[in-house]
Order: sequence, then C-alpha cells, then structure tokens
Amino acid sequence: GSVSYPLTFVNSQRQWDFLNAIQIQTSATPEFIFPRNTDFGIFPIPQGVYTITFNYHFRERDLLIDDYTTGSIAITNGTTTITGTGTTFAAYMAGMYLEVTDTTVAGWGYPYKIASFSSTTSLTLEQNWQDTTITGAAYKIFQSPEIPEEGHIILLDGVTADYYASNRDDITEATWWNNKFFTGDGQNSSRREGDQSLKGGLIGLMNFYADRNKEVLINRRPRQVNGGSKIWATTLS
Repeated sequence: GSVSYPLTFVNSQRQWDFLNAIQIQTSATPEFIFPRNTDFGIFPIPQGVYTITFNYHFRERDLLIDDYTTGSIAITNGTTTITGTGTTFAAYMAGMYLEVTDTTVAGWGYPYKIASFSSTTSLTLEQNWQDTTITGAAYKIFQSPEIPEEGHIILLDGVTADYYASNRDDITEATWWNNKFFTGDGQNSSRREGDQSLKGGLIGLMNFYADRNKEVLINRRPRQVNGGSKIWATTLS
C-alpha cells in the first residue's frame, strides 16, 4: 500500500546467505537489499506477486565501445543537427559524446552529448552547437563516464568495496570502503542524498553539482557596489 520500507544494504554473499538461513514468516516486511552483478535480492523474499515501487539510480553502462570516426560531419551554428557524410550512425550512439577532432576548425576538442539517433547520416545533440558552422570535419563519437572528472577517484572505493564483499568475503572491510564510496568517510554509514554535512564521496559530489544544469550560458545580475567603506570614501563619486 502506501507504507514505505527503507531497506538496509547487504554487502557480502556471506551475510546474504546467513539471512536466508533464517526461517521467516511469510507476512514479514522487507528489511534488506543485496545488490548483485545483474540483479538484486530483497529479504525477506516476497512470498507472492506484489507491485513494488523501487527508488534507485542507474549505474552508467560499461565503457566498452570503440571510438567511431568514419566519414565526416557538418554542423550549423545554433542548431543541434549533426549531418554525416560517409557515416553509418547507429541507435546505440544516443547518450554517447561527439567531439570535432579537426584542429583547423572552431569548436574542436569540446564534447557534446548526443541526444538521439535519426538515421545513419543524422544525429541530434542535447545542446546547440556554439561555434561557427563547419562542414567536412573530422570527428569522433565516444563514451565518457557521467561522473565529473574530480569524482573518478571515487570509483576506486566502490571497486574495492565490491572486491571485499565478493572475492574476500570480508563484510567489515567491504562496509568501510562502501561508506567511503558514498560519504568519503569509512566510518560514516549515511546514505541520505542532499545531506549537506557530507562533503566527500558520491553523495558529497552530488551535493556539489546539485544546482548545475545543461545550460551553456551564465546569467549574471549587476549588483550595486556599496560605497560606504571608508577606504573608498574619498575616491568614489
């Protein structure tokens, strides 16, 4: 119904096996969740078919796709349409990034995210092309992690947590590194998104970027300078 059941993370196969060795009444409410490689477990295991609203974040897909550089492209300033010549664009390219690699034209080296696939010779960007119109330009379409560059180091903490939870079957170490992944502090088990006391880890990074959007323009409001300071009193009119 309308009841919410916050689930506690299980970080190792050993802990999961221990829980499932316990006899549980079929009417028991869910208490734990165990993220695995391709799915997740809920404990106690539901004894019937239920509709569950599950709040989560997608993990980015693995970076396994080679850069695509076939043919050339044309882009008009102020538009989002990429027109290819000699290209074979495909649907999987949506969500990847496009970057002009021709150093003789304006805008080279700046990645633009691809919003959608239209045809083998046409793609649509999420944002308008900001530089001058180009034709016949060399380019590449590539994968890139969504996490900002300064957050890449956080991924190592997550991998370490997974290592201890699976290969080493060490719940203590896995929990410490999992805490560090989320909060930047191995002793802090908070998972509260928006918790402004968390400055490190994934949650701290999310807090830092919470007010960012996809706009490429910055709107600035002029502010009246306070001339009341004695330092400037003799020079301001």
